[in-house]
Amino acid sequence: MKEIRQLILPDTYEDLVKELGNDYAQMSQFVVPVEEAEKSLALIAQTIKNSGKIVLLFGLPGVGKSTFVLSLTWRKHLPISDIIEIDANNFFGGQAKPLHLLYQKLQKIIQQQIKSQKPDTIPTIVINYLENLAGQEQEDIRAFFRNVNGLLRKNPVLIIWPVTEKEDAEKLLELASAVSGTVFSQEPILEFMGPQIKEFPRIAKDTISTLNPGFSFDDFLLNDDELRVIADRLKRENISRRTIRHYLQAVKVEWQQKSGELEQIIGRIPKPTEVWIIVCYPDAESIVSQFARKSPYAPDDAWDADYRRLSEYVSGNAQRSADWNPRRLQFALRGAFRTKIMFLPTNAVVSCVAAHGVHYRVDLELLTKIWANTIENWKKPVIAKRFLGSSPLVRQLKGEPAKLGKRRSGASAQSIKNAETPFMEINHFTQNTSDQPINHCLAQGLRESLEWSESDIVAECAHPFLEGIRPDILIKHDPSKIICVEMFYTVNKTPSTLANYVLSKMDRYMKQLDLYSLQPRLFVEDL
Repeated sequence: MKEIRQLILPDTYEDLVKELGNDYAQMSQFVVPVEEAEKSLALIAQTIKNSGKIVLLFGLPGVGKSTFVLSLTWRKHLPISDIIEIDANNFFGGQAKPLHLLYQKLQKIIQQQIKSQKPDTIPTIVINYLENLAGQEQEDIRAFFRNVNGLLRKNPVLIIWPVTEKEDAEKLLELASAVSGTVFSQEPILEFMGPQIKEFPRIAKDTISTLNPGFSFDDFLLNDDELRVIADRLKRENISRRTIRHYLQAVKVEWQQKSGELEQIIGRIPKPTEVWIIVCYPDAESIVSQFARKSPYAPDDAWDADYRRLSEYVSGNAQRSADWNPRRLQFALRGAFRTKIMFLPTNAVVSCVAAHGVHYRVDLELLTKIWANTIENWKKPVIAKRFLGSSPLVRQLKGEPAKLGKRRSGASAQSIKNAETPFMEINHFTQNTSDQPINHCLAQGLRESLEWSESDIVAECAHPFLEGIRPDILIKHDPSKIICVEMFYTVNKTPSTLANYVLSKMDRYMKQLDLYSLQPRLFVEDL
């Protein structure tokens, strides 16, 4: 993982709305409806029968007024239709009589909308970027409201006028009242607070997945815990900063800080390291599936450790919480290292030991028990090669997609059942004696199954630059990365046991980044 994936995230939702244009399908994926404001607008729209009204939409900058107004387009249950926006900047850029030009634009749009009005809905116009009428002649202001009042009296249209200052909204009402008291709705100022802060993390995640197709928010070193912390921090800010705009900006800063920190770590590591936790016990697939993503359509992402699942086992334990803050856990799983969790069927392990145990000094008593409890041809390396060939480990090393669905019947299921008794013997041996001979048998089985060299797959060999790390199997076939295979032999099937193993193992790896200078050294076989 030498490159830090670049996060595409808008500085403001207004930028995002402009970028997506009229792609309402995409926008609806991340825009959270603000139902309270929708109800208020719906009530105003329902009061419009024969004459139109103006409502001032007051909300702080960055609270999401523009996005809210646009979202009304696909909220089909509301009595609002054909929303047309007017950019007031087009009339106030130095032209003479800008208010008169704005009135003419309103008149033209209203005439068009009334002709094409949909049944049981009110045509809607939004006047954007006109916060106040400062600098305009009093006579021009009176003429504008007088003309608009006459226009709306004959045409049932809703005009939404967003403003960011309460004083500006009140001043507009005062100016209009000098001409007409009916141009504004009965509730002339609709205060818009935007989505609730508790919704911000979900909005951010949906926005990231929409603008970065094929990726989730955790592909960018972000996680639920930190997104929640940012939201909690925002609650303590001044009310003017409790907006979705400031939240997105804070998320982007978090990503930038983590990316910079990770770049420094990666810069000190000569070659990316992946840690593959291989769980081996009967029906291990059921437990592994709780902690890893299969991603059948993106083989490289298959079996990636699930941050959210593992963080559950951190938050509920005081000692683990002291060892694992959200950033450290994220770096261990997807940053400084890339951690995968997969399973290895027991028949693959048993057949490897039965076929190669003699050559790697597996205890003769153990071998005798294995041979006595397996089918005779399991002593043949070709059988081990066949069992390994369909395993998630070998498929992942080949770059093949993960298979979905468990082996519930047929020859494969029967061979796994045949492996139950000898596997228990192997597990007992690894727990009470050593797993090193078993790891050597697996390494040989992998070499034969993949047809890779002995230097590509090495058992019980020290990591080239992490001083304190000696993985069960080290795989160096891919010149762009190093894979550390850590075998988890156990008969304890509880999810917490697997979570404890992963967290404990990755804690050892992460400590190497803290304690050592990460200077590369040569493998023994490279000398």
